[in-house]
Amino acid sequence: SLALLGYPDQARERAAVAIKLARTLGHPGSLVAALHAIARSYCLLSEPDEVDRLITQAQVIIDGSEMSPYRDGMQKVLRGWVLAEAGKPELGLVQADLAIEIWDRAALIVGWPVLYLLHTHCLRGLDRQDRGLDNMEMALAMTASHTTYLRPELLRMRGVLLEEGGDIDAACESFALAMASARKMNAKTF
Repeated sequence: SLALLGYPDQARERAAVAIKLARTLGHPGSLVAALHAIARSYCLLSEPDEVDRLITQAQVIIDGSEMSPYRDGMQKVLRGWVLAEAGKPELGLVQADLAIEIWDRAALIVGWPVLYLLHTHCLRGLDRQDRGLDNMEMALAMTASHTTYLRPELLRMRGVLLEEGGDIDAACESFALAMASARKMNAKTF
């Protein structure tokens, strides 16, 4: 959330501390959770090399132990994001779709907004604004009843998709809502 609130340097500093702490716990699930949380921050900072480095470390742990469907799905959607950022959106979407299948099968109820956001990044390279907008609407509905650091980014992404689809008025409205939401959380930048 520090990255979204306009504190990327602090997010990077805390990431290093979090990984070090997770390693000292000696619990594979805790380390994978930390690596995934930090990788999501680096997605928001548009740093695919860092995301790839972190999920590669996570994959080594996942391969050596049984992980929950949540972790398995998150690993796949993060891998999909890296592939999409590397100019391979088709391969990225395959991974992101697998994540949704895994979470659906497990009937998971947490984490969907971030999954939908990362999935939508994979769709953008394939000119699939319609499905991306569906993702954003579902994620926004899930976050409507509470304040979440992710809400301004969801609104911003919806605005980008609307703009790409030619609905400039709706895009401007979504961008304005994103700014208002970020200001409500005292974000430094947005």
